[in-house]
Amino acid sequence: MHHLLKGVKKGAFSESEAEAKFQKWITDKEAKVAAKRSGEDEKVRAEEKAKLDAEIKVNEDRAAEIAKKKTAEIDAKVKAAQEAAAEKAAKEEAANPKAEVAEAPVEETEAKEEPKAKEEPKAKEEPKAKEEPKAE
Repeated sequence: MHHLLKGVKKGAFSESEAEAKFQKWITDKEAKVAAKRSGEDEKVRAEEKAKLDAEIKVNEDRAAEIAKKKTAEIDAKVKAAQEAAAEKAAKEEAANPKAEVAEAPVEETEAKEEPKAKEEPKAKEEPKAKEEPKAE
């Protein structure tokens, strides 16, 4: 406005023309500033969005790594438990070899009992014979 007023003093144009030029300059200047601000705002928003997307990707990668580690830990614990159970079973078998031997005769006795079932009448007669001498 200062420069326009100097032009009015020199007689280059009138005060109303100076005021119109000043208003036009103000509106043009505000439009340029607004355009620049909106462009900058869009750039800032785009940059912030890019940063946010990058952070989200990093977080997802971290979460995936943590999940893999936890899965590996759980698998290791399960494997260790299975190995411990196998070792315990092996120790029990080593400590109790008689248990295995005892199981085998049980099967044999069952096989022997079946033929005895046919011989049961003889078995009944023997106890009677034993009772008779006691009665005498």
